[in-house]
Amino acid sequence: MSADLGPAVFAPPPPPILAPAYSWTGCYLGGNGGAAFSTWTYANPIDNPTIPGTRAQISVNDVVAGGQVGCDYQVGEFVLGIQGMFDWSPHLEGRFFDAVTSFFQESAQARWFATATGRIGYTVTPQALVYAKGGAAWVRNHYEDISDFASAPPNPPGCPNIAVTGCNTLNASTTVTQLGWTVGIGVEYMFAPNWSVFVEYDYLDFGTANVFFGFAPGSTPANNTFQIAQHIQTIVAGVNFRFNFGGAAPIAARY
Repeated sequence: MSADLGPAVFAPPPPPILAPAYSWTGCYLGGNGGAAFSTWTYANPIDNPTIPGTRAQISVNDVVAGGQVGCDYQVGEFVLGIQGMFDWSPHLEGRFFDAVTSFFQESAQARWFATATGRIGYTVTPQALVYAKGGAAWVRNHYEDISDFASAPPNPPGCPNIAVTGCNTLNASTTVTQLGWTVGIGVEYMFAPNWSVFVEYDYLDFGTANVFFGFAPGSTPANNTFQIAQHIQTIVAGVNFRFNFGGAAPIAARY
């Protein structure tokens, strides 16, 4: 009877389901947004010894938005990379009332800042990367010196507050790009072979700059050079599209 059954037929097993590879090697570009906190510390003008002591500090915060581009190279569980990041803020600005000179206000605004950094990371899982970064930083600052007659007693007629037109006068302004340094830490997660999201904290320090204000002829004093120290802290989240070198390849099989 067994001879009449013919040869036995065995069905092949189903093909394995291949899991996608998550390689951090490649270049990327993306966008980010979050919050920035800037502090300027004004010291007395270095060329006007008649105004003594530290003047004041401006501390402000605002939203920021920008983009980043970079390249990574994975070696085992470690990831080495370089990155450039640029962020803009609409209202990262503030001012203080100069009580020493009775009726001056000093204002500062960080219009944008940028960083060029190297970074090193460790893959706690194939998709999750923790990293640290550091390098150079730049900030574009706009400074103004304003005569605030509305706040100076006695107030001129028709100047009950600073909002009234003609009650404050722009004496001088200057815009400078300052160089500094930055360090930061972050976490990045690759939720698809070509897409990742991240959250990071950065500290940017621009040291103390001698900022020159040229006042109009005949004004008192004729000019001032303020010593202004500045640092910025940011917390941002973003998304990257990654151009992985060679594309994704199967690395594991699940049955």
